Amino acid sequence: MDANQTRIGHFQIQEVLRSDGAVTAYRAIDTRTDQLIFLYTLDTQLQPEADFVQRFVQQAQASLLLRHSHLVTAREVDRINGLYYLATEPVKGITLARYLAQHPGPLPLDEAVAIVQQIAEGLDYAHFEGFVHGHLTPEAIWLTPDDEAKLAGLGLATEAGSHPGHLSLTAFTAPEQLYGVHPPDQRTDVYSLGAIAFTLLTGKPPFAEESPDLREQIASRPPLSAETLNPGLPASVAAVLRFVLAKDPGSRYLRAGEFAAALRQAPIRANSAPAAWSATA
Repeated sequence: MDANQTRIGHFQIQEVLRSDGAVTAYRAIDTRTDQLIFLYTLDTQLQPEADFVQRFVQQAQASLLLRHSHLVTAREVDRINGLYYLATEPVKGITLARYLAQHPGPLPLDEAVAIVQQIAEGLDYAHFEGFVHGHLTPEAIWLTPDDEAKLAGLGLATEAGSHPGHLSLTAFTAPEQLYGVHPPDQRTDVYSLGAIAFTLLTGKPPFAEESPDLREQIASRPPLSAETLNPGLPASVAAVLRFVLAKDPGSRYLRAGEFAAALRQAPIRANSAPAAWSATA
């Protein structure tokens, strides 16, 4: 299937958000209702492994049961002309990526923390239900007119992101995803949420996304200095960001909510080490 085609069944394609091997994510119009949705497809004509197809379908069907105020709800799983697909509820607002493009530079601390907190709540719920996102970027976060943050794409990016050959590398990719030794787990999502928080609070991602050595940066180099990028950022907040962006998954916060709590409490707990916040948040 051509990722640039303009129509898939009764879905009118507005934008290709991402393509990871046989899995493609779109923003689309459901012509039956004339509403904007997210559409995720698996193209079996590209002959992915049978277990890959089975996991995609099982994850898509299971995601229909997820219900949380900070998750975009999956509504429909079906097949059209060799394409398995999942379609979501109607969405309103703009992606966090587009919002950041409209508001260059660091966001106010309270605004950034509010976005991180909401996405962390959705992630903790999804992780408890056995889901991992695996491809968390500002494009996957939707900001509604009611100032709510919602996460899209749960359960589908996981399978694509579990193998380095299927991975779309971004500045928010966790180091362990570069090797494909183990599938992503909740600590992978915590890292990516930390990279997004870094971007909200400094105006730039922790690694230069356009650089040809992005993979090497993520694998072995420290992130950019948050305090240098934003001199007004409290040192305690910068310390939390360094902790959540640890290369070793075992050295990060275990839960997204734990990270969000540390970020929220950092300005008033400046004399505590990040590891101590992790233990008490």
